[in-house]
Amino acid sequence: MYTIHSELPFDRAALDRILDSLTLEESALAALNHVFDFDLPTAVERIRQADIASYEDLLGCCVPGLAILVLRAMSSAAGARYELDGDVQIAEPTLYIGDLSIGGELEVYSTLLVVGNLSAAALCDVIYESGTVVGGDLLARVVETESQMTVFGDLRARVIRCGGNDCSLVLAHDLYAEILEQEDHDIGCYGELNAAVHLSYPGWRGATQAASGIADRLDPVLLQEPDEDENIVDWTKLFERAVDGGPLLLS
Repeated sequence: MYTIHSELPFDRAALDRILDSLTLEESALAALNHVFDFDLPTAVERIRQADIASYEDLLGCCVPGLAILVLRAMSSAAGARYELDGDVQIAEPTLYIGDLSIGGELEVYSTLLVVGNLSAAALCDVIYESGTVVGGDLLARVVETESQMTVFGDLRARVIRCGGNDCSLVLAHDLYAEILEQEDHDIGCYGELNAAVHLSYPGWRGATQAASGIADRLDPVLLQEPDEDENIVDWTKLFERAVDGGPLLLS
């Protein structure tokens, strides 16, 4: 069961009107197909034939990404804005129909679906075996994910760190980061990938070599003696510096 935040009740008539004319841009279709064997006409017909009387019914009838795009198209409440102060943990399946703004750190331990834009003033951390779908843009100082994340707008962060080989970071549009670390993690970017430093290696055994390649570009304060994983970047300090707004890369 989802916890659903919406300013308007579910409107089946509005859903039917959207299904009659639903089209998706090529990058959105590519993002959906990156994870699922997806056919839009088949999925739309399944929704049309289903007995859907609530947001929960819609979420149970199709993949989360398509549900978010349909809700984005059908809902006049997509302009709603939800603002949460301080740090926030998502511990149960949650849907926000509108924009979601987090005043501090966001930790996702379950499924988080946001029809509009998602922003976090500090860290956005998506824990393994959870999942996040954002219909608009995702903006945070730091994004760390070891689970499934799909963003249909742009992803903008100072530092993006992806780990684990079981899931994907999928973007329908552009990625912007000062530092992008891709540790044995699939990234599907169907726009432009813009990262001043992009570390990509298959697992921690390649970390030392890859990290040493940027050692002369990082502020020395952000480096350390190799730890048990042979990592020479102090990621805790780097995250703190990124959140505080301090410089990460030497000019």
